[in-house]
Amino acid sequence: MRACILTGLFLLTASAASALNLGATRDQVIAELGKPTSTAARGDHEILLYPKGVRLDLEGGRVVSAKGISLADPAAVATTAEPPTPVKPAEAGPAKASTLPQSTSISPVAEPDASQDMAKVQARLEKSVEAVVDHQDQALRAPPKPSFNGVSFAVGVILKLLMTVAALKLACKYWGCEVFWSGILTVAVVDALVRAGMTLLGIVVLGFPTLFYADEATAALVMVLVLKKVSINRSTAQAVQLTLTTKTFTIVVGSFLVTVILRLLH
Repeated sequence: MRACILTGLFLLTASAASALNLGATRDQVIAELGKPTSTAARGDHEILLYPKGVRLDLEGGRVVSAKGISLADPAAVATTAEPPTPVKPAEAGPAKASTLPQSTSISPVAEPDASQDMAKVQARLEKSVEAVVDHQDQALRAPPKPSFNGVSFAVGVILKLLMTVAALKLACKYWGCEVFWSGILTVAVVDALVRAGMTLLGIVVLGFPTLFYADEATAALVMVLVLKKVSINRSTAQAVQLTLTTKTFTIVVGSFLVTVILRLLH
């Protein structure tokens, strides 16, 4: 209720004869109308927006135009504030001959067209406001979906497959587990297919460039099940051990290789 009363008082004050005039400073505007609801600035140009469509355009910190509020004419204010100075009658004296030749004519001094200058300022301010609005619209728009490159995707799958094969072989040798080459290749192929399928699901269907290691977690669960099937002793604990070692190796080495490749490219 208080906010409604204050808004009504502001509109009545703005619609009445305002103490502001063209050329008023920004501090004078805020002292007269209060803090604006929003502002937009670009270089020396600034726009102050108030409720109910009241708008003040400033250039160099001074008011150049206004909408929704009447501004006093500074010339009229100066005229009413200062009484006219009486002019003393000229003393009678001998008439002086004109020093200018008769053929000389005085041309009037061309005054600057203030309306054209104001129109240019208004156009520049409107362009500034449009640029700010376009920037905000672009920020609110949804980001474009990541593009899919089939060649890069296939190369990445092959590299991950080879890295998984090497990591599985080293993990089996480190833990002393017996897994045939056919089993290692089977596990690597299944792991690569699972990760590729999860990546395609994220990019093509969901529009996400990454699944935040959800593909690695899913592929790790599948790797445990496949390792348990292809290993000789079919131990779940051994399958989990080999999976954790392999995934750790691929993540660490893969991150290192990506860093090295990016440094070489730049």
